[in-house]
Amino acid sequence: MRLKLNQLGFSLIEILVAIAIIITATTVVVAILSSSFRGISKSNVVEEVRQNGNRAITQMSRTIQFAESFQGAFINDSTYDLACTASAGKNYEYIKLNSGGRLVTLSCNNLSMGSTTVTPLIDTTRVSVVEGSCSFTCTQQSVDDSPIIGINFELSQAGETAPEKSAKIPFSTTVKMRNR
Repeated sequence: MRLKLNQLGFSLIEILVAIAIIITATTVVVAILSSSFRGISKSNVVEEVRQNGNRAITQMSRTIQFAESFQGAFINDSTYDLACTASAGKNYEYIKLNSGGRLVTLSCNNLSMGSTTVTPLIDTTRVSVVEGSCSFTCTQQSVDDSPIIGINFELSQAGETAPEKSAKIPFSTTVKMRNR
């Protein structure tokens, strides 16, 4: 006589194969999700840097455009040009303007603007100016013409060195002073 065995359970091999399939599928899903989260994080960083840069360049452009007079472009505290006619190709660290009846300085030091107090134009806890990337240029056809001020800088996320979380974005524009 033969005995029939009822197979009510799973064999050890069947369980091991099922576990291997589940582990493989889980690994693939985790890899896809982590890649997506890295992409989202990078997008957020780029957007934050872009917003800070756009805000700074817009504020500086408006200040330059509507300033009453140009007071000089400065390489440092002792070297400055009061007129931009002979300064083609020079890069300046800051410029001074008469705006709203007060002397306003635009500076490459954390993209700041100030008259009596210095106000950073960027959120320095979130972004920073890439070292050596900030400069102003100044051109003028003649002393009687309004100066054209160039603004150039590059921003990156403050304190971040990991490539997947860092972003360097260049910003550049030229602005012609309206009031001269």
